[in-house]
Amino acid sequence: MGQLGSGHSEEFLKRRREQEQMRKERRRKRLIALGLAAILLVCTGTIAGVSGAVSSGKQKAQMPDVSERVPERTAGGGQPASSSDSAKNTAGAVEAETLTEGETTPPETDMQTETAATEGIEETVAPDAGQAEVQTSEEQTQAAPSGDGTKVVYLTFDDGPSTITEPLLDMLDTCGVKATFFDVGIRIEQYPDLAVETLNRGHVIGLHSYDHDYSHVYSSLDGFADSTLKAQAALRDATGVTSYLYRFPGGSSNLVHQKFGSLTMTACANWLTDNGFTYDDWNVSSGDANETPYTADEIADMVIQGVGDKDTAVVLMHNIEGKESTIDALPRIVDTLREKGYTFGTLSAGGETVHHHLAD
Repeated sequence: MGQLGSGHSEEFLKRRREQEQMRKERRRKRLIALGLAAILLVCTGTIAGVSGAVSSGKQKAQMPDVSERVPERTAGGGQPASSSDSAKNTAGAVEAETLTEGETTPPETDMQTETAATEGIEETVAPDAGQAEVQTSEEQTQAAPSGDGTKVVYLTFDDGPSTITEPLLDMLDTCGVKATFFDVGIRIEQYPDLAVETLNRGHVIGLHSYDHDYSHVYSSLDGFADSTLKAQAALRDATGVTSYLYRFPGGSSNLVHQKFGSLTMTACANWLTDNGFTYDDWNVSSGDANETPYTADEIADMVIQGVGDKDTAVVLMHNIEGKESTIDALPRIVDTLREKGYTFGTLSAGGETVHHHLAD
């Protein structure tokens, strides 16, 4: 019996060893399989990452850079630079209808902020602008009636862009109104990002000569044309927008142009018309170009009294350094005129016009 037990025990132990060996082998194979699977996963993830990076790189290479340029469109009723000459006759298709309160502003475009020195610009723009514009009076203006019984105020800001443009835009947003900016070409070149921002917030940009230097603008008809087209090119280069909306430095009734030659304002106005432009003056002055600065309340009083009961009011204001009181006056101006039943709109080429009597 003892021998049988001993043999049985040895056989049992042998089978146990074989089974244990098989279990170890299966375990080893499972570990190898798991290791291979882990390696495969890592490799797959790496390949996917590289593939994604390559794909992203290709996508970036193929996509145009839109961070520095708003889409090609028109400002103030102009047309894209690539349009045919016949399209010029329909200038205003994009913005011919007045932008009124409550309209959605275009999406913002991320622009690289660029700053530039402004030495000499205010001296070129502000004093002459004030001297010329105070020579024009309300009696010299003629406004095209709206025709539908609507009372509209057009806030316009000359001589920018400038360091006060952004807070001015913020205030217009706060007041919930759109405005028309008559910008100077050389300043657009200095502040291209502000020109883009002005358009992106739903406002209109017109032209106000290249450098607002009367001796250049009114030196001759060729000089006037050159100044206008250079301003147009500056806006187009900065924003992709071609504008055919114009305001004369000093207005069309200014007398300062007579100091620089025999050029007449009629000749200038005819050139603008012949080349597809619309020019606008104003019939309400805010007084903010006065040599002695006005307070915000004085500016608001000037505008509110100047608008009076006009059906169409085009208000002259300025967008240059030192005109912060103009910004502060806006809430009272807007609130008071709204209470009187006015809406606020933007000017456009081929649209509403206010003209002074041409000074020849």
